Amino acid sequence: MEESKIDYAGVLASLEAKRAQIDAAIAAIREVAGMVPESPRAAQQQLGLSDSRPAVAERGYEGMSVVAAAEAYLRVAAKPQTAPEIARALKRGGVTSSAQTTFSATVYNRLHKAAQRGTKIIKIGKAFGLPEWSRKEVLRTVS
Repeated sequence: MEESKIDYAGVLASLEAKRAQIDAAIAAIREVAGMVPESPRAAQQQLGLSDSRPAVAERGYEGMSVVAAAEAYLRVAAKPQTAPEIARALKRGGVTSSAQTTFSATVYNRLHKAAQRGTKIIKIGKAFGLPEWSRKEVLRTVS
């Protein structure tokens, strides 16, 4: 019997996306309850304002469309990102393109079209985000 291989990169990407969602839910509940985070570092993490880039598993987005990979990355990043930021993350995650334009331009064009539909991606100023992010949360993480 052949042993099945585990896609650790995919598992990590999924867990990181879920962690970002849980952190956002905790932050929202703390805000509604008027609870202050226990430390400035905790507040920074709840707002998605980390000093480091969001973790991207190597090859974690391989085989995904640009829009699907960007949506997964935004869930991990937990804050709006520009097309160049998303393009760099997708490249690190294994997304490739054969388009004639730069990869950043390709990402922008595909996300802009998706944002016009407004179902998976939205435009937030010069950045892109997820439709379920409330306007209040978005403004707080951008500022």
